[in-house]
Amino acid sequence: MLPCIRHVSFWATLLAAGMAIGQTTRPAGRAWDDPSAVRTSRAPAGNADNFILYGYDREPYQLDPGPHLFVDYRYFLPGRTSYVFPDGSEAPRYDGDPTRLPEILGSPSQAPANVRIEAQKAEKTGVVLDNDQPWEYGIGYHTLLYFDGKYRLWYETIPPRNSKLGDRGLLCYAESDDGLKWVKPRVGIVDFEGNKDNNIVYGEPVAGHSFHGSSVFIDPLAPRSERLKLIYMSGTDAEALARFKAAHPHSVSPIGEQKKLFIRLAHSADGIHWTPRPNPVMSHMSDTQTTVYYDEYLKRYVAFFRLAYMNHRAIGRTETRRLDEPWPVPEVALFPQPIHDRPADDYYISGYSRYPGTRTMHIMIPTIYKRHTDSTELGMAASMDGEYWTWLPGGPVLEPGPDGSWDGGCVFGGIGLTELPDGRVVSPYVGYIYPHKFP
Repeated sequence: MLPCIRHVSFWATLLAAGMAIGQTTRPAGRAWDDPSAVRTSRAPAGNADNFILYGYDREPYQLDPGPHLFVDYRYFLPGRTSYVFPDGSEAPRYDGDPTRLPEILGSPSQAPANVRIEAQKAEKTGVVLDNDQPWEYGIGYHTLLYFDGKYRLWYETIPPRNSKLGDRGLLCYAESDDGLKWVKPRVGIVDFEGNKDNNIVYGEPVAGHSFHGSSVFIDPLAPRSERLKLIYMSGTDAEALARFKAAHPHSVSPIGEQKKLFIRLAHSADGIHWTPRPNPVMSHMSDTQTTVYYDEYLKRYVAFFRLAYMNHRAIGRTETRRLDEPWPVPEVALFPQPIHDRPADDYYISGYSRYPGTRTMHIMIPTIYKRHTDSTELGMAASMDGEYWTWLPGGPVLEPGPDGSWDGGCVFGGIGLTELPDGRVVSPYVGYIYPHKFP
């Protein structure tokens, strides 16, 4: 259940201490040839790992088009150490005169030092969308995309419990010309309290089953009529789950079976009119925002889910070649760790995006739940391949506002780093008045 959420806001992020620009033509990537191979994050097909598929083993490495951020050490040459005699001549390694060993001097060459990469704090732009409609008791799980000349935002709402729809999750839609001033178009799809004059586009009234933890993504392999996909969690019954498990045992997690939950898809051409896909792709409990993208190097759809191990919430990852076929259950991608977290910390929403205009700048802005304060903050992690992740130093990039303010209780990040017309790169977040578990 989402607590009562007050507003959605955007914040701009600079991500790192610097940026390099490079544009070259990258040679054709290497991909697995077996279209039926199912790959999880720990079972690569063949002998090729992700770094090889990305071409990081090539010398020299040819830059993919787009900006190249200093979010890790990939663009730093490590240099070397040379050993010389006092006169500058090179010291032989194995067959030199042992009596001259004390004279040998080490000389580092082009080895970087005094360099620190640190995630910069985000700048809050202020409220851009309020929960000002009667079906918006709470709002959250938001996805920001730009296409066809408009900025588009999808977000989940929970209507008041005493409404005819009860506290069932619904998907709403908003759009903008500049990313800052938003309108909620009346689309006439879902009846709320006897009236379809609202911006509700999906949910149980459309799908015929429960709806929670969604995000929207663009499927580059789909026809235009199905180019937008929606992923979400729904309930099911024991009989349907048993049939699915019998046919696809590797697509059922223990907690998904225990809670009787499916992961499902829907598709749309315009982001407003959605059609549920008939078959679930997994049985798993991911009760925060699930995220999917297509990786052009791996030739796979990659998805991030929420996991729970030993009472710690973590971020899981899985891959699949075919979107509509059952997926392998996710495996741990990020788990709370002593170097970064307190023992009472949890990882909620992954906040995964690729930096705008890039295919290799994988960024996570995870929402971290701090149990000792019942609040949240947003951190930043980076990856060269979308599988192996490292935290950027510098502490949280976004924290709640002052006590009593619209985002003073806790904040939850969304999906979709997006560039505005003025060049700023923004990501949506939602602010709560109260702490996360407040009644």
